[in-house]
Amino acid sequence: MAKKPDAKEFAEHLFKNVERHVLGIILPLKKDVLHLQEQSLKPKSDGASFDGALRAAIEPLKQKIAALEQELAEAKGSKVPYCGAYREGTASLKGHFYTFGGSVWHCNSDTTSKPNEAHTEWTLAVKRGRDAR
Repeated sequence: MAKKPDAKEFAEHLFKNVERHVLGIILPLKKDVLHLQEQSLKPKSDGASFDGALRAAIEPLKQKIAALEQELAEAKGSKVPYCGAYREGTASLKGHFYTFGGSVWHCNSDTTSKPNEAHTEWTLAVKRGRDAR
């Protein structure tokens, strides 16, 4: 029987999936920018140049790519903030994950409320299994 992953293993798996999806966005954007830059350098048959307009169109893409790469680099350097089991009456911190009722919850804002889908402070990240294991 396969070993069930613990919370740390789950968090690492989750991060790898997020990283794969972010890279799936960044790499095609970079390819498009390079293609547009190459096109802007080719001489036009009518003698007109749209180099300035093309550069203006490319610049926001370059900035978005740089921002996504920076965000990914920062995320790679950080650890998933898993805090273990939720403890009633204690403050839960924004951005951290907690286990409650067999499920994993993400805390959206600092709160003392109990994890619950009715509260905007919490988001269910992983629903518990059929037998709560």
